[in-house]
Amino acid sequence: MRTQSKGFLALVILAVTSAAPASAIPIVFGIEAIVTGGNVADYATGAVTPYDLLNGQAVTSQIVIDTDAFAAPVLVSTEAYDRITYSNIVGEALGISVSLNIGGVSMDVLPFEQDRGQVDFFDSHGPILGCGGACSSTTPDSWGIHTRSYNFGPGVVGTRAFSLIAGESSDPLVPGSGMSWLDFSQPVNLDLLLTLPTASDSFPLSLSLTDGIFDCTNGCRQTSSLSTFMRITSLTRTSTSVPEPGSLGLLAVGFAGVLLTRRHQRKIAGKSSCLSRAVSSAMS
Repeated sequence: MRTQSKGFLALVILAVTSAAPASAIPIVFGIEAIVTGGNVADYATGAVTPYDLLNGQAVTSQIVIDTDAFAAPVLVSTEAYDRITYSNIVGEALGISVSLNIGGVSMDVLPFEQDRGQVDFFDSHGPILGCGGACSSTTPDSWGIHTRSYNFGPGVVGTRAFSLIAGESSDPLVPGSGMSWLDFSQPVNLDLLLTLPTASDSFPLSLSLTDGIFDCTNGCRQTSSLSTFMRITSLTRTSTSVPEPGSLGLLAVGFAGVLLTRRHQRKIAGKSSCLSRAVSSAMS
């Protein structure tokens, strides 16, 4: 019984010392899309050439957001909008993981040594007048999920950028247009990714994958890019609660208690059985 008590005490100590703050609740996006186009840009000449070899190809993707793996958000204000950005540059602890399949071919979204994950929220200030008041533009309320992989260094280097972007429909001629999705006077956090709207007439929900080439032999300048654009046809968003370590510890304590109680009861039952047989033998 002492050995069992010591084992039970060890389980209690382990459960208590392993108690910690709640683990992240991952947000999972399931995506189906279709390739709608692409282009190749030559930054030396300024030429942009359509790239349509993948047009019409089916796309599947999954994006997983680890809400615990981001630094504190940063707020930037401009004339056109306020932007809140969650970002990190932390290698293996990247807060965003992505799988992407185009036309049955798996694409490596993070092929290089350095990776960055970022989530943006934009709160529009409405139409901005220009052209001496003759024209106006609007950056609508929007949100986006982005990864970037790169291997910057001397010589020719590459980058690969992946983005999911959703924006509200807007019309610069309509007051208040494109300004209802987000309001930074209210709390803004990554959990909003589960509930923010995605449907928009003038700003279709989309994915993009862009490869960039940079010449860094003398300074660093981009020389070319290849972009693929995908229109999302189906999107699901789910989150799965991960039990807190402390809760798991309490479950372990309870389970150990049940086992200890059953063993104790079996031992007592065994002793009772032996006593009954001894009494029967003495009486016979």
